Amino acid sequence: MADSSTRLEQQYALFRNLSLAPEFYRGDFTGFSRIATKAISEYFNVQRVGVWLLDNEQRALVSTVQYDSSTGEYSSGTVFPVEMAKLYFAKIFEDRSLPIHDSLTDPVTAEFRESYCRPLNIGALLDSVIHCGADIVGVICLEHVGGPRQWQLDEIFSAGILADQLGNVFALKERDHLLSTMEDHNLDLEKRIKARTSDLEDVLKNQTALLRGICHDLVNSINVVTASCELGRKNPKVDFFDRIMKACSAVVDMTQEVRSFCQFTDKYKQRPALLQENAQAPLLEVCQKSSFVLGDRMRIKSIELEIDIESLCDVVVLAEPFPLVHSVVSNLLSNAIKFSPAQSHIEVRAVHGDGDEIGLVIRDFGTGMSSEKVAEIQRAVTAVESTDGTGGEAGTGYGLMQVKFYLERYGGRMTIRSWQELADGQPAGTEVTLWLKRLYGQSLHVLNSASSHDAA
Repeated sequence: MADSSTRLEQQYALFRNLSLAPEFYRGDFTGFSRIATKAISEYFNVQRVGVWLLDNEQRALVSTVQYDSSTGEYSSGTVFPVEMAKLYFAKIFEDRSLPIHDSLTDPVTAEFRESYCRPLNIGALLDSVIHCGADIVGVICLEHVGGPRQWQLDEIFSAGILADQLGNVFALKERDHLLSTMEDHNLDLEKRIKARTSDLEDVLKNQTALLRGICHDLVNSINVVTASCELGRKNPKVDFFDRIMKACSAVVDMTQEVRSFCQFTDKYKQRPALLQENAQAPLLEVCQKSSFVLGDRMRIKSIELEIDIESLCDVVVLAEPFPLVHSVVSNLLSNAIKFSPAQSHIEVRAVHGDGDEIGLVIRDFGTGMSSEKVAEIQRAVTAVESTDGTGGEAGTGYGLMQVKFYLERYGGRMTIRSWQELADGQPAGTEVTLWLKRLYGQSLHVLNSASSHDAA
């Protein structure tokens, strides 16, 4: 390679060109990996460069892109089990980068030397871990073909930076996937809520018409009874009991009709399906996931999210993680962002309730709501009238219905307090508390998987 200053310029050019690639900003991880592996191969003068990702169970590395400069071809799909190289995985997960100057003598490669290094004539390795947030999601591997190679400090440092660039693209890919999934999920739920609302409106129309008719007929029948009693008192010789019995029978029939109608409308009530077995969600990870998904909206309005980690840490509640994140917490956090002014903040914390009840508190310092609006939201069974946010953000009015739907499913509840101006020492804003069942003695990382990574 050239002298030190030239190498620094070349490194800078490599990082800059990769960061300006369209695939980088699109979150196209595979496309960016193809560009990066070729560029890295040329800069480091390494024949083979590969990008490997951990599988969902974190039991193996799977090749996403493998570039070979001797042929100019790309390949993928090779599986490298953790069991095949326990010492290697222990080392690579412990350090940012792992330089192996001689793969045929280094003890780290002993477990896969004969099965991988020697057949491919790999004389040296330089590997760096790819992170997404705090999670390790994969490895970038530089494989020098031929004899040993003494990796330089600047090469080791550069490999780490390139792994970080891959981690950034991976995070963008995951965020886009989460946003797309959440949008599809919410659209589906909104359609179901709209369909239910339409069904209920039809039922209410039929109910109104039926009740009007029944009330009219009940009045007529009661008039027959009272008139017959009056006539019977005036003319005891005439038997009015048949008329009275017929009128009373009609009242009984109409009562039965009302009962039948109630049974008919019961089938329109969408009872939540049973919870998934062992449904449990760590509140801290739920809040971090929602923060990740809505991060761009907060940044646009310069809103700071203050999560009380100490109160949320190790708190696991009875709920399914995905709906709790995207249909409950994200909906409420989205509302808090919507009604918060620019350059304000939102607080999220956990509070203890009665028994095993835990409250997730989301407090904004926005415009607040009137007591009438709070009461309307609490008693609403269909969409509430949506109000534009402080930045002109529009809404559908169905978000809170989704929250209520899932809280009913989890056996939870929601309380709302709001202040439109400073009162009782409380600044203006709204505080929503989700009350859920806490599962004691559990600290499972339900949301942490290879396909769904936090970037809190």
